[in-house]
Amino acid sequence: MKNNFSDKEFKMKKVLIISSFSLKKEGMQVFRYTIDGFLRNGYRVILLSSSVYVKDNIDIVKDLFGSYKHNIEIITFPLLYYYIFSILSKIKRFIFKVVNHKPKGQIINIKVDEKVPCYEGKNPFIDDICDWIFIIIGTFKAFLIALKEKPNILYANEESSIVASIIGRIFKIPVVTRFYGTVLFPILEDSRFIRKYPNKVRNLKAPADLTIITNDGTKGDQVFNKLNINRRLLFYLNGVRKDLYIENFNRQKFLEKLGIDKDSHILLTISRLAMWKRVDRAIRLMPKILEKIPNTILIVVGDGKAKEFLIKLSQDLKVDKNVLFLGGIPNDEVKLFMNSCDIFLSFYEYSNLGNPLLEALESGACIVTLKDGSTDHLLIDDFNAILIPLEDLEGKGADIIVNLLENKKKRLILKMNARKTAEEKLLSWEDRINMEIREINSLIRR
Repeated sequence: MKNNFSDKEFKMKKVLIISSFSLKKEGMQVFRYTIDGFLRNGYRVILLSSSVYVKDNIDIVKDLFGSYKHNIEIITFPLLYYYIFSILSKIKRFIFKVVNHKPKGQIINIKVDEKVPCYEGKNPFIDDICDWIFIIIGTFKAFLIALKEKPNILYANEESSIVASIIGRIFKIPVVTRFYGTVLFPILEDSRFIRKYPNKVRNLKAPADLTIITNDGTKGDQVFNKLNINRRLLFYLNGVRKDLYIENFNRQKFLEKLGIDKDSHILLTISRLAMWKRVDRAIRLMPKILEKIPNTILIVVGDGKAKEFLIKLSQDLKVDKNVLFLGGIPNDEVKLFMNSCDIFLSFYEYSNLGNPLLEALESGACIVTLKDGSTDHLLIDDFNAILIPLEDLEGKGADIIVNLLENKKKRLILKMNARKTAEEKLLSWEDRINMEIREINSLIRR
């Protein structure tokens, strides 16, 4: 691909990316593809990272970018930061447990249609202290980098926004702040919610020349306007890999590799295992499903803090032999699971417009999700997905899934229409990130 600059400009363009996110094969794709997009478009990337994983695996991280890896430099926070953060994390876990008086297992009593916190397991006061420590140390490191490298643009992820704003003002460098959805959407109903997460509000309102928010169904554009932020906003849906659909996929061979009988009916969930992702809803439907179709297997792909709870739940419901927890998998392998499943399930608490659902569309999977409004511009009930109102999930969800498992023709129609929708409405990661880079190029020229 030809880059957007002349040979002279190619050597000049530098972006300083400030982030706390990890970079793994099974990690958050949009962050990885953003860096890849800068590299493809002729930028030299300097990544200032506070991630422990990045710090310990710099060579592995660089290898994610193939032939471009020589154009990325990774600088990490000093060891002092990791020691302080580790101590504060332990204090946070202790305070959260004491303040809430809820042992881990108690949440097992939660019902299918009950709400869980959108940002569970956090203590705003300790989070605020962690953020300020990040800001102080991050600003010091970013100042030294900017002084030496003289970047053309600062690109800040989430809590890095304040750091980028400070450095941008000192060196008069354009600043782009980047958010991957938001947990602040409850303020649309009750402005008092702002007091719960002052750090989240502070980061979103940090001065910048451009803000980009992922359209993931959490209404980031409305939150942005509610906070009266006066600057340009790009509100984009994520891209997808365009190689996810596998024609003539050998499902039998893949299931045998997983140790699953070839005649099994496969349900699939893919997500980070956080409580608000509500994988428990799929598990709670399994007893009724197994009554009618005993050879049904629910594959749970992903890892996270809720994994222990979910395993215990499947054991308590006596469905653990039919629920397979596979942990996190490299992004390259997602398509194998999508092409092998009979039905892809997504029952998130607040929005189901996440990467896994977009990938399910692109893979041509049969999708069953909630009718929560977050996917209205993509999914049509009984056309390219089955949409279930939350109030009907516990009473009717299992029967809907059983009927689909027994109706192969119906599944094929839904799968075909899902593929058609993906072709018409979903961009490749390369095209999606190029939209962003074009805006940033214009910002630099101005």
